[in-house]
Amino acid sequence: MDAERSAVIATLLTAFNARDAEGWLSNVTDDFEMHSRFSSVGDTVFHGRTGFEAWWKDLDEAWDPILVNLEEAADAEPERTVLLLRLYGRGRGSGLALEEEVAHIWHWRGPKLAKLDYTDRAEAEALVRG
Repeated sequence: MDAERSAVIATLLTAFNARDAEGWLSNVTDDFEMHSRFSSVGDTVFHGRTGFEAWWKDLDEAWDPILVNLEEAADAEPERTVLLLRLYGRGRGSGLALEEEVAHIWHWRGPKLAKLDYTDRAEAEALVRG
């Protein structure tokens, strides 16, 4: 994987885990789009800074904490990277513990993240691990 892209991935995941909104936003496009599986409104697509702020608020209201660890990643196409991740969290109201393997496809525009999609973990493993 490209060293610059790898560094941006590390920066974004560190920002997420530290709840550093500005650290996240400085590495995504202005029209950034993401699909969140954990959104309280379900299957919501978040767009731009306003969408990001709604997503961040949603996570903070539902989870304390919510953390993500990168397991593996590989570029699938010149502008797409597949990430194998492990999510950890605890439900804010329920106390329910979460540990889940997930997979994302990150879409790039230049050095910035433009879109984040969840994808099937088994298919992602096949892409990453060959």
